[in-house]
Amino acid sequence: MQAPHLKFREELIRQLVGDFRAAVTRKRPRSSDGDINRMDGLFHKLGKGKHRDCAVCSNRNKPGGRKQSPIYCETCTSQPALCPGECFNTYHTVTKYRNDQ
Repeated sequence: MQAPHLKFREELIRQLVGDFRAAVTRKRPRSSDGDINRMDGLFHKLGKGKHRDCAVCSNRNKPGGRKQSPIYCETCTSQPALCPGECFNTYHTVTKYRNDQ
């Protein structure tokens, strides 16, 4: 039998989390325009995986321009690799996010 205090805490956590978990994990529709939802102003969750080229600052056409990051956006449908901080914010707030554009 669970202690009343533990049961109270579990119920409180369920109430605080509420629909937040469902909103974050729902799949977003794919678009032919790329990630149109990338600038939706909603919460975008960071994920960590293998190192890939950053969608914002990496440029393989320039010597020394290749930048890689293990961080990616789990929320966006293309799950782009992004440097944490500046590149992540730029990708989600600027229409033309590439540094070479």
